[in-house]
This record gives sequence, structure tokens and C-alpha cells, in this order.
Amino acid sequence: MVRLLSLCAIAGPVLATLVLGGAVLGSALAGPGAGGSPVNIAEAAAQGSAAEVVRRVRAGEDPIAVRTLRAESISSSVLRASALEAAVWSREVELVELLDRLGAFQGNERERIGCLARDLQADDIARYLGATGACTPNATLDAILERTRALDRP
Repeated sequence: MVRLLSLCAIAGPVLATLVLGGAVLGSALAGPGAGGSPVNIAEAAAQGSAAEVVRRVRAGEDPIAVRTLRAESISSSVLRASALEAAVWSREVELVELLDRLGAFQGNERERIGCLARDLQADDIARYLGATGACTPNATLDAILERTRALDRP
């Protein structure tokens, strides 16, 4: 019995060290984005990470540019989106306001993103953006979903 307890006392910490080391190595080998870290500004917006969005805007990433997303960011149906679009999916009106303060809404983006907010029933975001009845129901959403469907075509 004493031998068994001694063996457990020695093997326990060694086993814990091996498990922890394997987890760290696995995470390092998985590369950027493993474990939920955003790999671009659109993923940061989808996660509602305002600090990461600001960091990436300051680093020069364009919040209007359409980026590739991992399926877990929004959905397997949405694998290409801009940070503005992804912010609507996050349902964080504060993030949309932040992007507005950073000057992300240019041209017709306010109207288009407002229509997306209506499509997704993100009413607080639609209200903030002043989305009116001028939106064709689901047209903006369908255009975004079409980007992913187009990836499956040859």
C-alpha cells in the first residue's frame, strides 16, 4: 500500500506536467485563431470584442472589407463578412456605435447595415442606424449568405 501511494505521489505531478505541456503544444501547433482568438477584424466584431476591433482598426484593417470567417464565428452559412456586418450578428449596439465613431460607415453602408439589422431583427441596431421601411426584406441578408454559397461553386 505504501508503494502504491509513493508511486501515485510521484506519478501525479509528472502526469499533470505532461498533460499541461501537451495542451500548450497543441495550442501552439493549431496556429492563429485556435481557441477562439479572432484572426481578423470581422471575427473580432462577430465576437463582440470592441478592444480587438479598435486594435485592428488602428493597425490598418478595413472594417468594410469582406473577410473570411471561421464557421464558429457567426455560422457555417456565413463564412465571408465585413466587420460592420459581423457587428450586427454580435448584437452589440455599442460595437456598432464604436465602429461609427471610428468612421467605418461610408457611402451607403449605414443604410445597408441598417437593413441587415432589420433582417436579423437586431432592433436596437436598426434603430441606432435609422433603418427605415425602405429595406427589401431579407435582401441584405441573402446577399451576404450568397457569398458563402458562391464558395461551394466551381
